[in-house]
Amino acid sequence: MASFADCLREILEIDTLTSPDGDGVLILEEKESGQRAHLTGAPPDLVAVDLIKIGKIGQMSGLNKDGGWKKSCDYLLAFQENGNDRALLIELKKTLRIENKNRGMDQLRWTRPLLDYLRSVCEVQRLVDSDRLKVDVDYALISEQPHKSLAKNPVHKGANREPFKNIEALILFGKKLLWIELLKD
Repeated sequence: MASFADCLREILEIDTLTSPDGDGVLILEEKESGQRAHLTGAPPDLVAVDLIKIGKIGQMSGLNKDGGWKKSCDYLLAFQENGNDRALLIELKKTLRIENKNRGMDQLRWTRPLLDYLRSVCEVQRLVDSDRLKVDVDYALISEQPHKSLAKNPVHKGANREPFKNIEALILFGKKLLWIELLKD
């Protein structure tokens, strides 16, 4: 059976997708803030979905306008590891402050229904039952630097996992990161 990443290549418009270059470098960009993250060592079969370019996929009318469901993070990375389908939801922040950290964590959390929707579309596309296409999901918040209010806290000096409501996200700082840093322990 083909991977979740392969299915995303089938069902999504090409301009929403990015893959690592021949050297395994993947560049993620948040145009509004100007932040760029260079991921080195990304697997060649990885597909990065620019969720901003996708727009309002699967949006339903009649839902509460104030609901968090309208939020989404910047990227969905789909790849295989040891034969298992994995997805990594990534939110980019130029400078991480306490207030935008919580907003970023909420964006990660509220992207899960979108990922589940895309997984369901893949199941229909591939004619498989929902219990056959399993995708392990991780979350990451990447910022070029912590704001001085966070930088004083030793917890925010390097990569760490932080719980937030019903998720746990990896928080990383820097413009150039190694792919291995993003993988769950």
